[in-house]
Amino acid sequence: MSYQNYKKAVELIEKNSNILVKTYPQHESEIVKAENILGVNFPKSYREFLKQYGIFDINASEIYGLDYSNLDIYLYYNTICNTLDERKINEDPKFPESFVVVYDLGNGEKFCLDTARMDEEGECPIVCWSFGNVESIDDDFGKDFGEFFLNVLVKGLQRLEREGEKVNW
Repeated sequence: MSYQNYKKAVELIEKNSNILVKTYPQHESEIVKAENILGVNFPKSYREFLKQYGIFDINASEIYGLDYSNLDIYLYYNTICNTLDERKINEDPKFPESFVVVYDLGNGEKFCLDTARMDEEGECPIVCWSFGNVESIDDDFGKDFGEFFLNVLVKGLQRLEREGEKVNW
């Protein structure tokens, strides 16, 4: 289901291109480079996300991705920077090498792709890392990246609509 949810999100973005901005689409070589740096394989839907958008921000909800402008500078929206930072600062308990940070709630909770748990469709669950605890994400955010991306997008569009923006559903 994840990839279908990802495609639904893309359709919503296309319908609302006047209020949503695409940023930093990545080439396949940059995605492979990121996977090599982190020592993981990204799920199919996240790879497509990186190719199409790189990073996504809707009404202050940012889904982390890639921006290779300069990896020597910490970029809060860059998944490589965030993941390597979590690996460095979380030693006891250790931040799992298979986790890739894609979202931060701002309260210490990080939403991560659990790349060690790929399914037959090339998708993996999203889990919450919170001060050493690992929990499944509830249905409000989604069980995998495609569902997560769609839910974050819908919530952002709903906020924009409440603020008076014309949203095409």
